[in-house]
Amino acid sequence: MDIVRMLLGALILSLVPLLVKPIAGEVSALQINGWRCGMAFVFSLILLRLEMPKGTRRWKLPVRRNGWQLFGAVLFGLNGPLFIGAMALAPTAMAYLIAASTPAYMLLYQLLFNREKPRLFEYLIGGGIVGGLMLFFREGLGPASVLSVVCAVLAGFSWAGYIFAQGKLLGQKTENGDPLTQGTVTLGFLLSALFSIALFGVFLMTGVLPEITGQLAFPATPMVWLFLFLLGLQAAVPGWLWAKSIPKVSPYISGAMPTLSAIWGPTWAALVLGERFGGWLEVLAMIIVHGAVLSAVALRNRKR
Repeated sequence: MDIVRMLLGALILSLVPLLVKPIAGEVSALQINGWRCGMAFVFSLILLRLEMPKGTRRWKLPVRRNGWQLFGAVLFGLNGPLFIGAMALAPTAMAYLIAASTPAYMLLYQLLFNREKPRLFEYLIGGGIVGGLMLFFREGLGPASVLSVVCAVLAGFSWAGYIFAQGKLLGQKTENGDPLTQGTVTLGFLLSALFSIALFGVFLMTGVLPEITGQLAFPATPMVWLFLFLLGLQAAVPGWLWAKSIPKVSPYISGAMPTLSAIWGPTWAALVLGERFGGWLEVLAMIIVHGAVLSAVALRNRKR
């Protein structure tokens, strides 16, 4: 059931291109991320409240003084602006290639924090995922600025760190019995919105990176508000689903979910928006990536 929830979250998350592209010309990338995460924060509060037992009168955000929760929330909050920056400064394929290779970053977290030496099959699966993405995005690997690569790498590490921190919170709850994992993602959405606002203000005043900030523009049409509303919901639901499942499955499997979204996203864009989709090499890449992820799931479950 946990794997099903994670796959459903990855599927919903892959719908980002369908909701961002129609309004990209009216609202800048950093503003979209700020509005999206702000609305996702509100939706997360609603989802948490709906999970409360009936008759509960007093409720507060499931957050407490916990180093791993703060670590995970901060990294979750940084992931959005970093990935937006990477996509604005480099080809979309390049940003996806680097940032969505989360399973490869998970190997380093396991080694540094758990002092757990990755097994041979984990190296092979991580290499298969990265290789499949390189094949899928072969035309998007042109020259990119150093800053865009740094943003994409940090986005990948931040998401892997968030997953790792959620695993450390397994079974921990507040005094009211609320799981800390739910509080981490909700707090992360709030921090991501605040980080986006802060970066937008700094970049706008200094004139740095106009590709990310664009012009100061308040959403002016009902269509833009509708898509921002859907983006907030589309971010909150996977975050809620993954917060339930991440602590219960291998961090390596959790890290594979953004990789699947990176494959499904361009596919939706090709099918719905009519964007160009490649030929047999892209299909082969999708088979390689999906096969690597399914192998990770099967081997981990067999071990358990």
